[in-house]
Amino acid sequence: MPTIEIGTASTLDDRDLEAIRRLLPQLSRSATYDAERVRAMLDHPGVDLLVARAEGALVGMATLAEERGLRTLDLTARPSRTAAIALYESVGFVRRDSTVMRFAGRRE
Repeated sequence: MPTIEIGTASTLDDRDLEAIRRLLPQLSRSATYDAERVRAMLDHPGVDLLVARAEGALVGMATLAEERGLRTLDLTARPSRTAAIALYESVGFVRRDSTVMRFAGRRE
């Protein structure tokens, strides 16, 4: 298994953007990809784009604002994403006993 390196992205090349385009549907069924919005995150003072790389290739990402003094970081993964869950656990995430729920507005 390759070593995963995690760091803050300051630039993204075309390979990185293509990897993000492929990752987004895995993170959210409703996510839409817009390369310019992704690039804009790099310049936004309130956002840090963390990327996970395996052998130089972008394989994961998260966005957050470091200045907010986060005490914890929670994430979710569908149970079917066993490789992602194994990755998260390998870097120190611990499974919690919870139920994730989402309100998407009223449907009529």
